[in-house]
Amino acid sequence: FFVESVELELQVVAQNEAGVGLKIGVIPFSPIKGEAKMKAGVSYENTHTVRVKLSPLYDKEKVLAFRALYAPEEEAASLKASARGLTKGSNDVGPKS
Repeated sequence: FFVESVELELQVVAQNEAGVGLKIGVIPFSPIKGEAKMKAGVSYENTHTVRVKLSPLYDKEKVLAFRALYAPEEEAASLKASARGLTKGSNDVGPKS
């Protein structure tokens, strides 16, 4: 299984909120009961997008040529295991000893 490249896109959201409030109450022993509340706030949101592209150092042809040259016995075992794994109805994957 060889991959040409993998691209990832990540988004990060930063939020910042600030607010103030004021509460005014009437003297507790006064015949007039009540209070007043007031609030105000601001929020800020910033989204950052990061894109990353990953690709292998060597393409498929170079890797296969290297394996065929320096490890032909592993290359043959790998191809047999791939063929077995791709065979319909086969449950076993990997080289057999």
